[in-house]
Amino acid sequence: MINYKKPKNISLRELTDDGLIKFFNVIDDINELKRKKIKNYEKVLDIVKDLPEVDDDYSRTLFNAPSIDLTLTFKDRYYFAEYLHKNIHNFIKEKNQFRNWGLWGWLALSYIEILTDNFKNVLEKYQYLPDAGINRGSGVPLLYRHSVRESYLLYDNYKEESKIYFSRNSMSKMTEFQEQTRGYSKIRRHKSMHAYLVKKYRDPNTGYLIKGASSKVEIEKNLGRSSVRRIGPLYDCLSVSYASPLLTAPQLGELLGKGLELD
Repeated sequence: MINYKKPKNISLRELTDDGLIKFFNVIDDINELKRKKIKNYEKVLDIVKDLPEVDDDYSRTLFNAPSIDLTLTFKDRYYFAEYLHKNIHNFIKEKNQFRNWGLWGWLALSYIEILTDNFKNVLEKYQYLPDAGINRGSGVPLLYRHSVRESYLLYDNYKEESKIYFSRNSMSKMTEFQEQTRGYSKIRRHKSMHAYLVKKYRDPNTGYLIKGASSKVEIEKNLGRSSVRRIGPLYDCLSVSYASPLLTAPQLGELLGKGLELD
């Protein structure tokens, strides 16, 4: 574990716009190494020296905010989200902090070591910086990729059933299942879709995904017929003939087609 000088416990803060930009630029510089296929861990560690600190002038305190423990590690993002929900949910809800991009960016910064496996697995920048506010990109919104906010929201909405969206035993990975489900706004907003996904893809023994849930699709080889990768495009087709947002989980199982039926 790379140990930077951080307090053990700290009250919630929010990054300033300058802090968000500085954090963004550091992650983008690391991503640039990956784009150039430069594998040099020492260079990565040199770049991260420019990260804002969790309690410097690039962030400010939030009034009457709860504290979090920065020394904790977690088995995966489900348990991370469970911890955050237990400790900060009342504050988030009462103070309506769901769209406080500085807070969510600061939380990612505060746990950046475990979210990146000590900077050995730094993902694209919107895993750590919300694709909103000062850092909003120009393309399709990628807010659903944020490693902290999205994990928190999934747990808030679905509690233990949210396990299906997370990579088992990893804090630094985002699952393809999450990309294929939360990345489609129509699917994300469909109230019965989560129930369908749980019935179709949840391992009853672990609560996590069954094996092959996000396998690649090669219809000509009869591979991936039950893969979640097929649902987004097929759901778009359903929208032409049906009031798809009103479909129940059993109806989705009937209409999405061969391989996507519910048992």
